Amino acid sequence: MHFNKVITSQKTLLLIAFLFLAFPCILFIATWVKLTFALISLAAFLIVLKQFNLTLDNHKAYSSLSLSEVAILFILSLAIVLFSGVGGFASQIRDYIGHTAKIQDLVNYDWPFTYAKVNRYPCYYFGYYLAPAFFSKIFANVFITNIIWILWATLGMFCSMSLVYLYLQKDLKVLVLSLFFSGSYSFVFYINQKFIHSNLLISANPDQIYYVAYSIFGSAMWVPNQIIPSLLCTIIILTSAQNNTIKLPLFYISCSFFWAPFPTLIASFLYLLILCKKYSYVLTEFTGFIKIGISILCFLAPIAIYLSATSSAGVSGFVWNYNSNWLAILLGYLFSEIGFLFIVIFLLTKFSAKLPEELSYLFYVSIIVFCFLCLTKYGVWNDLMARGNIPLMFIFSIYICSQIVHTQNFSKKILLFVIYMLVTIPLLKIVLFQLSNNQLIGTMSKKTDTGDMYEVLVKNYSQQEGEQYLLKKGSFFEKHLLKK
Repeated sequence: MHFNKVITSQKTLLLIAFLFLAFPCILFIATWVKLTFALISLAAFLIVLKQFNLTLDNHKAYSSLSLSEVAILFILSLAIVLFSGVGGFASQIRDYIGHTAKIQDLVNYDWPFTYAKVNRYPCYYFGYYLAPAFFSKIFANVFITNIIWILWATLGMFCSMSLVYLYLQKDLKVLVLSLFFSGSYSFVFYINQKFIHSNLLISANPDQIYYVAYSIFGSAMWVPNQIIPSLLCTIIILTSAQNNTIKLPLFYISCSFFWAPFPTLIASFLYLLILCKKYSYVLTEFTGFIKIGISILCFLAPIAIYLSATSSAGVSGFVWNYNSNWLAILLGYLFSEIGFLFIVIFLLTKFSAKLPEELSYLFYVSIIVFCFLCLTKYGVWNDLMARGNIPLMFIFSIYICSQIVHTQNFSKKILLFVIYMLVTIPLLKIVLFQLSNNQLIGTMSKKTDTGDMYEVLVKNYSQQEGEQYLLKKGSFFEKHLLKK
């Protein structure tokens, strides 16, 4: 067998990744939206797909993957998916109660469906869940559902890992290291749990501000529905800025709002900054941008109207509205997370390895975005901060891990690696725990619950969290677009 034989190209991966993000949008429109509007949207998708292929064709020099590289990246992707808890293979964190409930609702009920206790339709970004649920309906078996869930998540993760790998010029060391690089939160939290026990230093109380910046793997454990679109959008932004296919991120970002609103919002802002940097190209191709935008709007308009029809806006406000010690908590966060990153920046800029211009640019921009995200709270668990920073942490990860691997200065390499180990030790302990707590080798603590998503959210979180994922009664979507 020829392990160096080319079996897929970057161009093919880009197409698969786009279809992966778009497929749940198509499913939703075809099954939840009235036929007339659904046909208009799906016709618009065919135009979008044609524009996507034309955009891909504008760049000719695409990289490729050999059989051995595909095998390695597939194994890596499968490992991330399994050890993050998808499908119940390994120990799951508390939030999987909700993830499982969403999958089960979509498998068990005809679409669209209502929650029996309140006789209301759900209003949720179902992008991650629709496809595995759709294929699982054929079997209606929990084991098969979990297998399909694992395979679906692995496909998305494989596309993400492959595109990152190619962007990094096939540097597997940087890719693997970047999966576990975290802000100092995990380290500070670990020290606090073991020695200090201070509620002011770091708190898991939702009434407080709740700052957190997880690694890629850490986010995969908490929000498997959001990590894949976050990685895809960010890597497409970096790749397109490098090879001048700058219209390409429009397609991925637009579909990703149905998967992960907050990370996609931040990715959109990063994309806007890239467009500002390449303003001369944008002005030249302005008509092309408008044509793509109109086609995407026609395709995704039903989903945009659906997501805007939530019955509750959720918790929102400035951080000083939520805790009397907000300034101390904010400064503590800035010094531990942002201050830590500035120390790394100093070390990097003094003996910096040469990295792609767009990566360096977004690295420094992301620091500023991080600081502004600190000032607001949106969502009970500060989702705008905790989930919106996934694209930022991804950029930090590949930038800093590239520096660790590529710097020629030995003392700097050692110092950076020590910092890397400090922030990853708590996470590596979790990985070791997952290795000893799974369905194959050891006892696994399994968290299960009964009821639909609404009941699970109310029972395990709060009435408010249950209400915010219901479709508003009498909304434009329910009256005019919803298939009944």
